[in-house]
Amino acid sequence: MSKSHKQYVCPHENCNSVFKRRTRYESHLRVHSGERPFICPFDECDKSYTRAFHLNRHMKIHESSFRCSVDGCFEILKSKATLKKHIDLIHKKKRHKIFKCSYCDKEFNKHNWLQKHEYIHTGMPPFLCPADNCERRFLVPSKLKKHMKIHEGYTCTKPDCDKTFLKWSQLVKHNVISHPKVHKCASCNKEFSRSSNLKEHELVHNEEREVFDCPVPNCSRFYFHKRNLKNHIKSYHEARPFVCQEEHCHKAFKTEADLSKHALRHDPNRPSRKEQT
Repeated sequence: MSKSHKQYVCPHENCNSVFKRRTRYESHLRVHSGERPFICPFDECDKSYTRAFHLNRHMKIHESSFRCSVDGCFEILKSKATLKKHIDLIHKKKRHKIFKCSYCDKEFNKHNWLQKHEYIHTGMPPFLCPADNCERRFLVPSKLKKHMKIHEGYTCTKPDCDKTFLKWSQLVKHNVISHPKVHKCASCNKEFSRSSNLKEHELVHNEEREVFDCPVPNCSRFYFHKRNLKNHIKSYHEARPFVCQEEHCHKAFKTEADLSKHALRHDPNRPSRKEQT
């Protein structure tokens, strides 16, 4: 006869999670409650977790040579000062100030840890935005600080411009439109919005610049860029295959009839306009 195991079913609506171990079940419930009791002890680190395993994995980020030497303690601190503080508070019990939860018997060494913890009881994030008519609250100070940028805005630093924008992308767009960077040619003072365009233009003033001549007979056109020469050949000569063969004439035509009509201009026996009238 097989031995049955107790199962722990999540009581929350629309959640079908089932667990065989009570520890995993309790850890899962914190996902719904928002409780994150496993808090990183390092200063200026606001990370907290629902499971001790996740906290221990996170702690590897802060690994350093300052490991607690007390038997049975595996704490790793980021500096000599925090190591000393850890030993005084945890092992020597030199607690200068204790922050006690108003709703349960838990105690904390830091006030912001207490604030985070009390969120479990109140359901209200502890850090309130100080801006007028803003009631947004946050669980950690870092998120409040990021939120404050919405009220402070991003101010343009260009001379004689004090415009402020709610988003960084709006400020960037403003600078592109209202304060475009100008790149001026030193030879002719022509201005460009991009340095690449200026660099390309400056080649015009270079006497030793490479020139691309049109290879079609009787065509005197030339270009400073090979792509422009290709466009010229494609749009003019390839689209107009009938080229006048007279010397010093490079005209081309789409049809043979147009070329024949043009050739009359080169006929020395062609009657003048006065003779035609």
